[in-house]
Amino acid sequence: MTFQRPITIHRALQRIERNEFILPAIQREFVWETGQFCRLFDSLMRGYPFGPFLFWRVDKESTQDYAFYQFATNYHKRDAPHCPPITLSGSDAVTAVLDGQQRLTALNIGLRGSHAEKLPRKRWSNPHAFPKKTLHLDVLSESGDDELDMKYDFQFLTDKRVKVDNAEGKRHWFPVRDIRKMDAGPDLHAYLVDHGLTGTKEPFKTLYRLHSIIHSEA
Repeated sequence: MTFQRPITIHRALQRIERNEFILPAIQREFVWETGQFCRLFDSLMRGYPFGPFLFWRVDKESTQDYAFYQFATNYHKRDAPHCPPITLSGSDAVTAVLDGQQRLTALNIGLRGSHAEKLPRKRWSNPHAFPKKTLHLDVLSESGDDELDMKYDFQFLTDKRVKVDNAEGKRHWFPVRDIRKMDAGPDLHAYLVDHGLTGTKEPFKTLYRLHSIIHSEA
C-alpha cells in the first residue's frame, strides 16, 4: 500500500478510463445520493480540502490473484446499480483504490457519465421511471450567503429540463462534463459568446474556476 503523489482530477479520470485505477472486490458498493455529488463539487469550487486517497499498487504478476471492478460511469438505480467486474490481462500493473472510492466515483459520474434514479410514485417496471440525468452548473446563479449553503448551483438534470430552463434565460445550465475538453481561454470565451453570456464577468469566473479545479489543481 502506498500514498500517491497528488494529480489533477482530469488526470485521475483518464486513469479510471484506461482501467489503471480500479476497485478491489473488498470495497462496498457506491452509495452516494445526488445531493452528495453536488456538495462535493461545490466544496471543490470553494477550495475546501478534498481529503487523501489510499492506493494499493498491484504488480502485473498478482493481478490474476484477486477480483477487481471498474468504476461506475453511467449509474442506473435499476439496470446498472453495481460496479462492473473487470478481467485483467496480467500484462500491466494496476492501482486499486482502497480509500476514496465514493469521491472518485462521484467525480467519474459527474464528469464522464450519467445518473438515473427512480422518480417518486413511479413503478420500477415503468421505462420512464428512471430518467437519465447529467450534472450541470448554473453559471447565472447567485452565491449563497450562509457557509452551510451551497455557493454554486450544481444539479443533475435531463436534457429536456436544461433546454427549457436555458430558453427562459433566468438560468444557464452548463454541462459539467464539457469542461474536460475545453481550454481555459479561447474555448471558455467562445462558449460564453455563443450562448450570449458576455454581459457580466460572473459566468466566465464560474467556468474558469471549474476549469481550474479539474485541470490545474492537484
